[in-house]
Amino acid sequence: MGKSKELSTDLKKRIIDLNKSGKSLGAISKQLQVPRATVQTIVWKYKVHGAVLSLPRSGRKCKLSPAAERKLVRRVKSQPRSTKKQICQELEAAGTQVSVSTVKRVLHRHGLRGCHARRKPLLQKRHLKARLKFAADHMDKDKTFWRKVLWSDETQIELFGHNAQQYVWRRKGEAFNLKNTMPTIKHGGEDWVVDAMMYTKRKEGGRGLVSVRTTVQEETTSLQEYIKMMAPTDPLLSECLRQQKPTK
Repeated sequence: MGKSKELSTDLKKRIIDLNKSGKSLGAISKQLQVPRATVQTIVWKYKVHGAVLSLPRSGRKCKLSPAAERKLVRRVKSQPRSTKKQICQELEAAGTQVSVSTVKRVLHRHGLRGCHARRKPLLQKRHLKARLKFAADHMDKDKTFWRKVLWSDETQIELFGHNAQQYVWRRKGEAFNLKNTMPTIKHGGEDWVVDAMMYTKRKEGGRGLVSVRTTVQEETTSLQEYIKMMAPTDPLLSECLRQQKPTK
């Protein structure tokens, strides 16, 4: 048998008005074509609660208590790379069986969302100090100084562990917290990389960006050979070659 349709608020009010006027439950049921048991329930609810609107239902009991939810949130904050499946397995081992959807709803309710981990270079304290010192020392340099600087870098970046995308649980604005980032380093290998040197501006007579395709092991040698080859026709590269310290 399907679920019966709930009576409208206007019809419930008519039942209460007829009951107040002195009509019996049977007479009200016959006049409004409503089952007598339904009329009796509406009248009883009005006398007890003073309203004809449906009362809020309790619903199913929560699988996780407030204390268990707080413990779950603390666990995810300390280990943001945990997956929903891992969390479910840990809860099941502790005696609480919940679904993946339940874990997701609890974390969302506390402002934690699954996001891609930002890739950030792995820097030690000495690296951070050196970068900060470089920025402070060169903050007031003018354009003339930077036109004489030769920059070089490679594009290949290898990650610790597997090279797949990783997710972390975090709140908005916490993307670059250390626990929510994915450390990256640049190191050797047999893969091809693209090295590039950049200096001055094209409209000022410079070559702009120069690319050299090479392997990581041959990076320094290839760049030096390129500088030697182009030095006779490029004053900046010639000056760079002259300032290089002789290798022993």
